[in-house]
Amino acid sequence: MGNMNCCPSTGGARGQGSTFSSKSSYYSVPRNRDDYLPGHHRYSKRAAQELLQTAPDPTVRAGRNGRRPHAHFDDENHYTAERASLSPLPNACHTNTPRPFGYAGNPGFDYATQNSKGKPQSNQAREAVGPEAGPIRLVADRDRNLVGVSYHPQGSFRDFERATYHPRRSRHS
Repeated sequence: MGNMNCCPSTGGARGQGSTFSSKSSYYSVPRNRDDYLPGHHRYSKRAAQELLQTAPDPTVRAGRNGRRPHAHFDDENHYTAERASLSPLPNACHTNTPRPFGYAGNPGFDYATQNSKGKPQSNQAREAVGPEAGPIRLVADRDRNLVGVSYHPQGSFRDFERATYHPRRSRHS
């Protein structure tokens, strides 16, 4: 696939693209089309890490549908091994089961203006102000270390699939 604009880099102004090289580490996300990843199915690991570093601290008391970032409940057990190394969160609204956090994968999502349900704040005409979080979640520990990438499969906003990780290819491959 060569070079492509994958995920906007958080290093520049919002909406500026970063070059994606097929030699970079990435997660494959098999979706047909997303507003912020039109026609692209690769999510650069570097772009994910950049987004995590600029995101706010997780909301410990937020449940499944609260303000983002919030606990990623991993009902599909995609992160069982990773959860084993996490510490339970004190005073969390869910059980003492260690949970990673789900961050919005959409670089344009504005955490500061979201409502209590994690959706873009509505204006007086009840129209959403700002983009949705999108179907991709960056799954990280409480220190924002990337654990993996999950996404809602095409046509579902309830289920999650774990994106396949493709490590950087060596120069000799």
